[in-house]
Amino acid sequence: MRVYYQLFLLLWRFLEYCAQTSEPSADILRSFGGGNDVPQVDLPSLPLKPKDAIPVIDGLGLIRDPIKNILGGVYAGNATLYFRNSPYRVQSDLTVEAGATLTIETGVQLYFDSGVGLKVKGVIYAVGNEFAHIQMLPYQQMLNYDDTRPEFRLIDGPSVRQGRLQIRFRDRWRSICTQLTNWTSVDATTACKSIGYSDGGFWKWYRRNNDTYPFVMPHPECVPDAKSLWDCRGFKEPNAIPLSENLCQGEDDIGLYCWGPPIFTGWTKHWKGLQILSSPFTFVPSDPDMVSVHRESLSRLEYVDIFYAGYNAETKNTTAAVWIEGVPPILNGLRIERSARDGVHFYEPSGPIIIANSTITNNRGHGITIDNTTDGRVFINMTTVACNYGDGIRYRQKAGGIQLVRKLIDR
Repeated sequence: MRVYYQLFLLLWRFLEYCAQTSEPSADILRSFGGGNDVPQVDLPSLPLKPKDAIPVIDGLGLIRDPIKNILGGVYAGNATLYFRNSPYRVQSDLTVEAGATLTIETGVQLYFDSGVGLKVKGVIYAVGNEFAHIQMLPYQQMLNYDDTRPEFRLIDGPSVRQGRLQIRFRDRWRSICTQLTNWTSVDATTACKSIGYSDGGFWKWYRRNNDTYPFVMPHPECVPDAKSLWDCRGFKEPNAIPLSENLCQGEDDIGLYCWGPPIFTGWTKHWKGLQILSSPFTFVPSDPDMVSVHRESLSRLEYVDIFYAGYNAETKNTTAAVWIEGVPPILNGLRIERSARDGVHFYEPSGPIIIANSTITNNRGHGITIDNTTDGRVFINMTTVACNYGDGIRYRQKAGGIQLVRKLIDR
């Protein structure tokens, strides 16, 4: 390899010299006669042409290539989306009926119009690889996207509209303890405005978790025109707010229920997301001895990017970026980011949930929601679930009639 490198350098110097004189110098040729040090040559960088100067958009990478095909409607037979025909634009809801299989090749790009999504009642086989992901993105580019995050949130509830009130204070999320003092309706409304909703009220008391980071606020003393709790009298002096755990021992945290239209309206630019409903499955051995078996979906999602999903144009409401009912497929190498609601929502899964090598971040709902599971098994490996507005993982197992009653109350 060293010999080839020296020959290349010799040829380079020879051509460079020929451009200046008609004959090469013997001294230059002898300079490559076998020294120990290999001379280094800095090759000039190629100029960037205007057409190659592609700007970068945060979250979506490079601006897309020209659209080659338009999709939409109902597929009752097997269909394949080929990489050579990509990128695709989906202008209306794309539905794969029961008995049909949709195969998406590695590297395919799908751009969905606002509020439009992909619904699979049959089988979806979308398998990319580590170096060429399948991408599902909004057609409307997210310029000047508001990605700011409020300093208040609701956790431990069925949605980010209901739950235990927390504040991010001094680099930590802290549950708010009121020392058994009821907040006024103005206080509760102002708290919901701080989260990003227009109105709200008291919901219930939460039993305090065994942590050491409380935030004691018995009297916010908000006025009706306050836009945030930081505008209230009780929050005016941050250094005077008690943070001692001893002040909240044996006391509950306040829980709120927020309603009304959200202040953030950027979700109207999002696409709907991916829905997998009652996908066909097979039985596979659960152990090497083949004593027991479990259900495994015929669908598969590997190395798929799903960004800016979660808006349903039909209902004019938010939804999960990935909604799965029945036997869940294996999820490997997924990136689910900046959806308008939950990242992944499993509703009544009847088989084990397997998530590996994935990233679920910056979603405006829970990261992963497992609701009313009848199987109970969840395997999450080498996966990052962080910076979501609600819980990282919300798990609720089916428990017969009691669960049904609780479900009605929560909704």
